[in-house]
Amino acid sequence: MDKLYVYLARALGDMYEPLVPAVRDAAVRALKNETARRESYHAWRLLESALEHSLGINTAEACFRRSDSGKWVSDKCFVSLSHSFGIIAVAVSRSPVGVDVQVMKSLCSSSFAERILTEREYNEYSALNTEDKDDYLMACWSSKEALFKTEDSEAFVPSRYDSADARVARVVTELCGEKITVAVAADRVIASAADVQTVTVGEYECVRICI
Repeated sequence: MDKLYVYLARALGDMYEPLVPAVRDAAVRALKNETARRESYHAWRLLESALEHSLGINTAEACFRRSDSGKWVSDKCFVSLSHSFGIIAVAVSRSPVGVDVQVMKSLCSSSFAERILTEREYNEYSALNTEDKDDYLMACWSSKEALFKTEDSEAFVPSRYDSADARVARVVTELCGEKITVAVAADRVIASAADVQTVTVGEYECVRICI
């Protein structure tokens, strides 16, 4: 069974080395929002190191290209990227994988919950105390994002995905003083517990999750 590797790190400040492939470098540098540009740059830089670290794959050899849905794909591996409030996440595997990272912030909104939750989830959400609703909503949102990213689909409809799906696992941890939740999804049932370690990958101090 293929392992899933997730790397979490803080986006650094500089954008110095060009990314591989050149088309990805151009796409990142063309982003108008400075925060999105910096986080996207460092997510890809972390990906370059994570592929070597976990799968022994050089980014240039992976021959990344953009699918019709806009996702970056390779014939040699599967990858997924996410970023939130300066935290970047990269997932790599030999089989389909999706990752989503969220810094724990207030999301408590009935209209948002109604829009993204399934009927089962909304019933659970409604029964919670106010102080527990944010964590529940964040966990659901992150799980749905991760499940969506395992597919090569264009339209994300959150209510199509159930956070109780056995193909997704969630880990709550801390990085750089921030409480974060990360969801990782696969094309199979995730039955094993996550192995969480602190590692150095390239220039990044990371939390690595292996499932």
